[in-house]
Amino acid sequence: MAEQAQGAGPGDRQEDNPHAASVRTLATAMLRMGLRIGLAGALLAIAVSWVLLGWPGLASAAVGALVAFGSSLVTVWMMHKTAALPPEMLFGLVLGGYILKLGALLVVMLTLRGVEVFDPVALGVTMLVTVLAWAAAEVVAFQRAKIPTVIPETRDEG
Repeated sequence: MAEQAQGAGPGDRQEDNPHAASVRTLATAMLRMGLRIGLAGALLAIAVSWVLLGWPGLASAAVGALVAFGSSLVTVWMMHKTAALPPEMLFGLVLGGYILKLGALLVVMLTLRGVEVFDPVALGVTMLVTVLAWAAAEVVAFQRAKIPTVIPETRDEG
């Protein structure tokens, strides 16, 4: 059941690359936990926005939750796509991806701020709650995942 990642080399299959297998396992655990906790946070923020602000609050919060979920799903997708890379490259890409995601979220917030139908507070608070809930879920998933955090190289002594 060893599947080769699309575009990966022959040595990048999961059983051949323990680092890639660990990253993919963690990404899957983060997705599962993120969907649970992120959805709970988003639904809570949407409900509060609806109660306090009516339909504009509901619409604004729903858009904020969708944008935040999209951002969080991009993280998991990036982890799966870059899992076979060496750790030094992976960390650089993750940091670059994080900066791009923050920039994209800022652009979305600034763009939607000018739309009169949306309530900027409901939109922003829901995005924040959803992203923080998803981040907490990622921490929980990492703590519960049964993956090694350090994979020592085997060396021949002699």
